[in-house]
Amino acid sequence: MWRNYMTVRRGCYALLLLASFISVALYLQVALGRIAYPYQIEWIEGGIFQQVIRIIQGQSLYGLPSMEFAPALYTPLFHYLSALVASIVGHSLFALRLVSFVASLMTGMALVYAVKRYSGSWSCGLIAVGFYFSTYRYTGFWFDVGRVDGLWVMWLAWSVAVLIPFSERYSANKLMLSAIFFSLALFTKQASLFVLPFFCWLFIAGIH
Repeated sequence: MWRNYMTVRRGCYALLLLASFISVALYLQVALGRIAYPYQIEWIEGGIFQQVIRIIQGQSLYGLPSMEFAPALYTPLFHYLSALVASIVGHSLFALRLVSFVASLMTGMALVYAVKRYSGSWSCGLIAVGFYFSTYRYTGFWFDVGRVDGLWVMWLAWSVAVLIPFSERYSANKLMLSAIFFSLALFTKQASLFVLPFFCWLFIAGIH
């Protein structure tokens, strides 16, 4: 009976790993297929790209709105990072999407790291990544779009991942690293303030 249980368990793990591989493969197929598309995939890409060009041209990112330009209400990190990438790969939407695409892969790595640390199983970590990328269509396909959200989620994911497991007392290095990641999330999107109480609780619990 125990042997049958282990056989069924291994079979379930194999199916979940296969589903995870398919989810990641389908995401990569779509994302890489449209990353160099020269026009807007989503309406906000054009506005953010305009701000990136202003940075490259040495103009102010924020200022009073006018008929020609009104800044988006986001903190600046994504725009400056995209401007840096654009200065290397060219002034196009590809630069913005490249930042978001790499960020989505780094989010997947954070999930693998966190789940592996929590469960002790690489298989569980890989399955977690599959679940994450399987939500791609239900989020409106924004993982790889040239907007701030992909980079923002990546910083938040790593700020939590470095503190797992939550049951142990955190070292100063872990707390500092998590605080740095959270600060980067805040400088990417101001909505990070809504999850600040959660991180404050983690820090207080980890110190004691």
